[in-house]
Amino acid sequence: MKSKYNKLVSWIENIKEWNQSSASALIILKDNQVELEHYSGEHSNTVKALPVTANSRFNVASARKSYLGLCMALAIYEGKIQCIDDYASQYFIDINPELLGKTTIRHYSYSWIR
Repeated sequence: MKSKYNKLVSWIENIKEWNQSSASALIILKDNQVELEHYSGEHSNTVKALPVTANSRFNVASARKSYLGLCMALAIYEGKIQCIDDYASQYFIDINPELLGKTTIRHYSYSWIR
């Protein structure tokens, strides 16, 4: 059966080759379920490099800023947060509100990207 994500996987693999990257990884979640997991290549271009798996970790450096910005925009669009200047304690109910103090979502997300 042909996967509906074949074009996307092919696109990811083409980018990997174009960038001369040693590996790629892609996971798609829908309704809290894994729709697709795709891993290819090795952790580096060295001879004894380990293959990329579900447990691999990648240094995404500044790329995470784009992902975080997209997540924030989507959360606002879907009404999950009202504004990035809201206090984080309104949304992070598992964290002690006194610990968060007057930390906003903007402050909280900024700490993820440094």
